[in-house]
Amino acid sequence: MKDFATTLVILLAAVLPHHARAQNAENQTFPCLERGAAVKHLGSAYRESPVAMGLTNTGAVLEVLSTKKGDNWTIIVTMPDGTACLIAAGKDWEKVPHTAKLGPKA
Repeated sequence: MKDFATTLVILLAAVLPHHARAQNAENQTFPCLERGAAVKHLGSAYRESPVAMGLTNTGAVLEVLSTKKGDNWTIIVTMPDGTACLIAAGKDWEKVPHTAKLGPKA
């Protein structure tokens, strides 16, 4: 399960910024707004704050916001111009321990 979560985060970081930007240009599939406004809204409405982030290969920033207990979470991707798109949201966020060893056992 740990390997799956790591792989999922890597795939999201690589693929979603392209998808979000393309969809928004065409039909507003993902809601987008200024990053500060997005984080403020998620904090006040859902008590979420950033718990993880990473820089994608396109220069966008992928962030996971969650409540302290992980009751609910949101993934946003912020483009270099400061526009943040809400990519996914859900319930029951769970941290998995970081492991130095990935892949099948030798």
